[in-house]
Amino acid sequence: MLFSVSPILAQDVNIENMTEEKRNILLINTAKEICKTYPDFYRENAPVKIDEKRTVYLTGEEVKEVYLNPDSPWYGMKSGQIYYSVTFLQDEEKDNFEQGYLARIYIRADTGKAFRIMLGCNIAYPVK
Repeated sequence: MLFSVSPILAQDVNIENMTEEKRNILLINTAKEICKTYPDFYRENAPVKIDEKRTVYLTGEEVKEVYLNPDSPWYGMKSGQIYYSVTFLQDEEKDNFEQGYLARIYIRADTGKAFRIMLGCNIAYPVK
């Protein structure tokens, strides 16, 4: 399943130099729009956790397989590149997903675009 974001969210926005407040608003809004397409994994008032991460450092054939492969969700990224994960936490009294969360959305820092969603049931989909 592929998901297309709305035109507003589809615009490239470098979020690396935004204030933390602006960046977090953009990250949460982007992640919510994507997560809403999976209603079993979306709760309007779910607590949110945002983490800044970096892609792993790869060399040689690994780079071709991961960052240069159009079928990879990591396509077009580089070793050490910043991205964010936005995790919607589950309510332990109501939800019991395998991963311990509802959904986790991965968003590039250089474009502000989501590129992957990992559902709490341990299924991942690319976001195009």
